[in-house]
Amino acid sequence: MRSKLPVILIALVGVLFGVGAALLVLSAQPSKSPLTVQDGAAAGAFKVRQGQLAPGFSAQTLDGKPISLNDLKGKRVLVNFWASWCGPCIAETKDLVTAYAQLKDKNVVFVGVGTSDTAENLRAFAEKNAIPYLLANDEDSKIGNGWGILGLPTTIILDEQGRVVTVKNGAVNEKDVMAFFNN
Repeated sequence: MRSKLPVILIALVGVLFGVGAALLVLSAQPSKSPLTVQDGAAAGAFKVRQGQLAPGFSAQTLDGKPISLNDLKGKRVLVNFWASWCGPCIAETKDLVTAYAQLKDKNVVFVGVGTSDTAENLRAFAEKNAIPYLLANDEDSKIGNGWGILGLPTTIILDEQGRVVTVKNGAVNEKDVMAFFNN
């Protein structure tokens, strides 16, 4: 009867090779989506922080007009990063529309920044949900990446000077929004 040692060694080498291959696959870098938490965490989480000036941006609204954050100085601004395919974004839309109706005449501007989505999908969603506030197109996620957005939706409240008052990652509701502006 032959020794079982060569069979055991071959089996052991096979197991080690398999474990090594699995570790290599698991340690591979995630895809570079603008919405991965890993990318945001590696970059130091949100780039916009309470008390700091918000980074400026220029974009086109969904109806083709230019919009710049600098043009909104002197007003309190709600910036909402969203997408038409995002479940929590869809869920918060009605509350944002309702809050906007209550705040639009109080020196408050809402800007929805459609991120990682097509202008066509954003327009269809906006029309279906009768969104009355400004909507900017950020199809290539340059604005979202520049602000360090970790996921959608993210809502950021700015004061009249463009300073960040609040950063809320995740869906907001009407009560949240009203509380932001009634402080």
